[in-house]
Parts: sequence; C-alpha cells; structure tokens
Amino acid sequence: MRHTLGAAFVVVAAASCRPDRGAPSGFTLLFFNHSPAAVVGDRSWAPDPDHSRLVAFDRALQPVRTLAGPAIALPMSVTALGADLLVSEEAGDGVVLDTAGQQLREWSSPAPFAVASYNAAAGRIVATRSPYRVPTLAAEPADAPLVQLLDTLGRPVDRLAAIHVPPTPFLTAITNAGPAVLDGGGGVYYAPLVRDEIVKFDRSGMRRWVTRRGLYPKERDPVYLPARGRDVRIDQAIVNVAIVLGPDGRLYVLGADDSAGTKLRVDVLDTAGGAILATRHLGPRETAVALDAGGRLATFDAESLGARVPGGSREPFAPAFTLPDTSGDTLTLARFAGKVTLVDFWASWCDPCREEFPHMIDLYRSYRRSDFDIVAISDDVDRAKMLAFLRQYRPPFAVLVGGGRMKQQYHYRGLPYSVLLDRSGRVIERYFGFGGVEEFQRLAATVERELAASPAPAGERSGDSGTTLVGAGDIADCDSDGDEQTAALLDRIAGTVFTAGDNAHSDGTAEQFALLRGELGTAQSADTTRPGNHDYKSDDGAPYFHYYGALAGPAGRGYYSYDIGAWHVISLNSNIDMRAGSPQERRLRNDLAAHPSVCVPAYWHHPRFSSGTEHGSDRRSA
Repeated sequence: MRHTLGAAFVVVAAASCRPDRGAPSGFTLLFFNHSPAAVVGDRSWAPDPDHSRLVAFDRALQPVRTLAGPAIALPMSVTALGADLLVSEEAGDGVVLDTAGQQLREWSSPAPFAVASYNAAAGRIVATRSPYRVPTLAAEPADAPLVQLLDTLGRPVDRLAAIHVPPTPFLTAITNAGPAVLDGGGGVYYAPLVRDEIVKFDRSGMRRWVTRRGLYPKERDPVYLPARGRDVRIDQAIVNVAIVLGPDGRLYVLGADDSAGTKLRVDVLDTAGGAILATRHLGPRETAVALDAGGRLATFDAESLGARVPGGSREPFAPAFTLPDTSGDTLTLARFAGKVTLVDFWASWCDPCREEFPHMIDLYRSYRRSDFDIVAISDDVDRAKMLAFLRQYRPPFAVLVGGGRMKQQYHYRGLPYSVLLDRSGRVIERYFGFGGVEEFQRLAATVERELAASPAPAGERSGDSGTTLVGAGDIADCDSDGDEQTAALLDRIAGTVFTAGDNAHSDGTAEQFALLRGELGTAQSADTTRPGNHDYKSDDGAPYFHYYGALAGPAGRGYYSYDIGAWHVISLNSNIDMRAGSPQERRLRNDLAAHPSVCVPAYWHHPRFSSGTEHGSDRRSA
C-alpha cells in the first residue's frame, strides 16, 4: 500500500527539530532508499531499481522526468558525470546516459572487481567493490587495489590503497566492499560496508583521516557460519550503506544503527578533518533524505515520492525486428500485431535462459493464440549450439535467429532480457534476468490485466471472418520431422488450435508422449484436443488423457463442446460408441438442441469420406 500523505507528515517532524528560519525554497535530494542521488542542474536524479528506471525530481521534490529502457536494468546508484549521468548497475556495469535518456557508453566492472560501483567528479571516476551485490566466495590477491580510478570511458588509469585481507580469504570481497565518492580536488572518501570506519584518501592514496563512530566494542571481520542446507551464511555487521558530498561541501554518510541494516542513520562529517558534525537517526518511513535551501536535513517517505511519478505513455518497441526463423523464413514484428506478445532475448550459453524456457513454455500454453504470443530471439553466434538448445527444450513458440547482433541493436544489460508488448506493439514492461516462479506469476498477472483492459477486436470475438479454428491430426513421430513442419505451420496461423487425433505415434504410450513433448509444437499446446485410434492403443487412451488433462475433456470420455465467439464447436470421439442411443449420441442431440446457432462445426478422428488408400472412408462416422 502506498502512503500518499507520508511525505508531508515526515517533513513537518523533521523541520520541527530546528528553529524556524522561514519556509525552504527547495530541496536537494541526497539519498533515495539505500542509494545516493545525483544533482545535474536544478534536478535531483534518483535510481529506482524496483521499476528499472531513473527518476528526476525538481526542487520541490516533485518527479518531473523518468528514464527507462533496455540500458537501465537494475540501477543501484547514480552520479553526475559533467552534464550526464553515470549509473552503477546491480551487475557492476557502468552506464553513461544523457539526461534525455540516450545511452552514450558503457563498460564492465574493472578487474579484479567482480562487481563495481562508481562515483565521479571533475572528469574522473572512482570504482569500488559494490555494496549492493557482493560475491561471497571470491578470494583476491593481497596486493589488489582497494579503489580504482578510471577515465571517462571507464578505462583504469590508477589504483589507490590496498585491500584489507580477512582471516577467511574467500570473504575478501565483502570485507572490502563499500561506497566511495570523489571531490573536485581528487580526494576519495571511502566507507566500507562491514567495518565501522570512514576514510579519506588524497590523490596519492595516502590516508588523510579515519573516522569511527564506536558502534561496536571490537571490530570483527566477517566469518562463515555453519551452513543450513545449501544456504551460505555469514556473520557480518552492515555499517555503511551510501555516501555523498552535499552541495554545502559536507560529507553525508548513510549508515546502519543495527547489524542487519534495518535501522538507518545519517552522519554529517567535516571533510577537512573527518569530525562528525551531526547525526540523525531515521525512522522506518524516513527513507529519502534531502537538504533544504538552508542546509538543514529533511526526511521523506521514498515510496510516497515515487508514487507521484505519473504514468507515461507507452513507447513503441524499437527497432522493429525483421529476422529469420530457424527454417530461414522471415518474421517481422508486424506478424504479432493484435496480440499481447512477449519478446524474449536468449542464448544457449546463458544458464538463466535454460531456467526460464520451461516457464515461458507454460505461459505460452495458458492463452489462446489470438490473445497472446511469444517470440524468442536467439543471440547465439554458434548456430549448432542454438539448435541443440532448441532440440532440448522444443519451444512451441516462434524462435528467431539474431546471430550475435542483438545486444548492439537493443542495448540490453544481459540475458535473458524480455519485453512485454501490448496489442499495438508498445512496451508494457521490461524484465531483466530470470526472477524465478514469482516473476512469471507476476508476468501472468500483467498479461491477464492487459487482456482484460484491451480485449481482442470485435471481429475476433463475434464469430465472423475474424474467428479462426485451425487443427491437425496424425501429428508426432520420433522418426519423422513432419511434426515439426506442422508445428511451424500452425505457429503462423492465429486462431484456436485443435488436434484431431493420433497425437503421439505409434502406440500413444506415456513414454512416447514424454519424448514427443517438444515435437508436438503448437499442437501440444492446443486450445482443445481429441484422441485417435493410435492414442487408444495404450491402456484405452489413459496416457493421452493424462497428458492433455482438461484439454481432452472428461477422462475416458473425450467428447465435449465449447464456444468461440458466436460459434459453438463440438468435439466428438470416434474411438468409442457413436451409434444412435449411445451416451455420446444422446449428448450430441441435447447439445444441438441447447445451441440453435448457425455456426456449429463438429470434428472427430475417423473421416466419413476419405481419398486415402490405406484407411479410406469410415462408415461408422455416418
């Protein structure tokens, strides 16, 4: 729940702590949640990783602009780089954007840092081990640098100070992680994540001062605790979270009052000698910290500030792709117009992509093709490895070949990267990485909301020429590739998909259904299905009914009906008794009487009339 009045109440409480000097004329944001903000011109920019965006606030702390896009995945901090913005991504990438959102350049964490965080001043950049994402099993050499200086292209040019090596070498990364900030004279202020100290280095790397708060009687390095299952546990105390230089020239440090970092404080330091000038202990809702025009601290509810961000108009997905599928046929973005579509970028070497694909397949099967679709774009360079991946997972949706060129075109941070589009091809949401079952549950909920808010055009719901029923029979066989060609054909036809029987050759066993899961393609994720005689060869069709579940109708019966727009469609089972007076025939009579519609198609497996020479016409279907 968002507390829309929270900011006003907290500001009154903060201002009442000091004598009244008149109403402040504006605010400069210092911290937003656990992250430092940046000032460019008269705007304060704050990272909002929960929504994969940057938010610009004016002097009244009203949001006036947001930046989002594939270049901004999980922004953890932002700093001014001249008139531009340098974003520290959660994965350790540095991304430079102008204030219009145009990406100017990017770079990866400089070695030996596994994950870096950045700050900038006077045309120089400082990199430290990120306090936001810390590898827990990373040993480093004793002469590794504590701080690295970079040029504005992200290239290392110098190193400052040496790391502190703890008794447990594999905890070197967390022991030396922490934020840093540069001043205009080349001084570097560093605050380690898990040690009670704040340090100033000069340009040569010499320590100028060290300040400690006296939070703990004895300073201890992190140590491993006994494992619980697969969880790696570490005994550590969070001390420093973020650090900024204020417009008044003072150093502001966001730290923790408890070892878990759940209770926060702000310490104000003199940069000349490191003396602590003031300390402010923050309440649970004091999650944004600013300075007013008189240099006084003011606190706000960051959630309330973020709730003021207006919902912007959706941007079109760009550039619109025109790419070959694995058969060489060209598909374009326009092919998916009129559907809610998930565009997923992946590669065979990407382990999270392997975790993601089964969830995408399940999501794809949950909706009618007229409403929802998925297109997966491979960024593999090695075609053989791409095809091996596809043989393993057998996705029923369209797969396009990007040929290793997609990152340059779409500027995403890493794989997998997915974009959910509305029926008009505009971006609803972006998804970075694989977030597990919970993420796909949220994605499904978003799809549901979008489908409810923008139902299919009337023609597709009313049973006129916009209603399409498409199906196939005698589908899958391990010794043939005709099933894959059939699946590819069905993928190109929007409509309600049905199978007409003999789904898994040649005996319809549970093993054959399992082996042919991928080769069934779209037919396997059909909207409806019915059995054939081969499906009945094993245990009277039990594997068939188990495999398709509710899509096959009542188990052991296999005949049912459903509606598509104004059509009433009847699925019959020609493998069981269809004679006059049989349960199936009686249900058919009652069904027709209850649905006196003009459009009532019916289908079953055995044809009454056939030009085939092997089976031919079947009089039982008369």
